[in-house]
Amino acid sequence: MEAHFITPKATDTRHLLRTKMSSEPAFWDDAIRKIPVCVEIEKNWLSIKNEFVSYLQHNHPFPVRGGGNTLASPNLKIKATPDADGEINLYSGEWDVCFAGTKPSNDSKQWGNTELLGSVVRWKTKQDLDTQINYSKSYFKTFGSIVSDFSDAGQCSGAMFSIMKPGTIVNPHNGSDKIMRCHLCIINDEKCQITVGNETRSWTEGKILAFKDGPPYKHSVRHLGLVDRVVLIFDFDLDYLRVNFGIE
Repeated sequence: MEAHFITPKATDTRHLLRTKMSSEPAFWDDAIRKIPVCVEIEKNWLSIKNEFVSYLQHNHPFPVRGGGNTLASPNLKIKATPDADGEINLYSGEWDVCFAGTKPSNDSKQWGNTELLGSVVRWKTKQDLDTQINYSKSYFKTFGSIVSDFSDAGQCSGAMFSIMKPGTIVNPHNGSDKIMRCHLCIINDEKCQITVGNETRSWTEGKILAFKDGPPYKHSVRHLGLVDRVVLIFDFDLDYLRVNFGIE
């Protein structure tokens, strides 16, 4: 007897995605900010900010090619829509990053994955990624001391300061379905806004904004303000959040 395999139709897949989108929040701030480690991060945000400002004001042993203390964010190629023939840049404008002491993920779907960031670091600083991570860990001690147990266990990864210049636009995209992305706002401009799904917000200094990096929603950013927006990005493993806090 000949075997017949039934594959889901595209319409079925879209229906399942729409169902998940209708039942799932775009932002997870309320749930994430109840986690004890996130409570501590928010309590200590001014110390984290002061360490970042100090970092920008000093010279460091690994100068960045072209000058400065930050790296240009990798500008990946993405599809504007799933069916698009060509690709577009992830962003336009100026968007820099600075490592904050936890290792990036090995997940290739994640924007700041180990392989990609390692190649950028080698080209820009002539140093390996581990050297940069260890140096940043020694500098950003407040954040590192709070998340050390989680980062050592692989439950918190990819910490970096994200510095976005006015006029920058990050196009709609999503990444890894294994992480919850958190933004601790360090410096805000209310006219810099993030959209997740159909919901648009700005950040609040000293508070964490959180969303799933992967499906069901895409996220994007438009900076129409006048001052740099700075957030500390860090990612929590979704399996860890499900098991310990019931966050699905």
